[in-house]
Amino acid sequence: MDDEIVNSDIDYEFDRACIGGDINKVTELVDHVNSYHKHRGLYYACGQGHLEIVRLILPHVNQIGIECLNIACRMPFKINPVDCYVAIIKLLLDHTKFDTTDPLFTGEKVHLLEEIRTLLDQHMFAIDSPEYNKNIF
Repeated sequence: MDDEIVNSDIDYEFDRACIGGDINKVTELVDHVNSYHKHRGLYYACGQGHLEIVRLILPHVNQIGIECLNIACRMPFKINPVDCYVAIIKLLLDHTKFDTTDPLFTGEKVHLLEEIRTLLDQHMFAIDSPEYNKNIF
């Protein structure tokens, strides 16, 4: 089964490569891990601010959980510049639809950098945004 959690040596190497930003190793292994590990690797890359790894993994995942967006917005490790996290957030927002009732979008008790809050607000309320226009058409 594709979603089975196997935790083989390849899965471990893939996780470490996503955390460490090893684009060559991620490229080598992305087709050899199941969807669970691809999603987990995406989560790690989002949290670490590894933009190129996020770009590489995105086409290999069908559904992105809100937790990937959440960790990128909160920038827990701040290893990379804010611009990397903003670019990751843009990629995630362009790639999939998220539950916009999540506190991340509503702003309830969620403190984010103003640049990131603006990006989320634009996704929700800009006239040309998919979220704004989905109820009009």
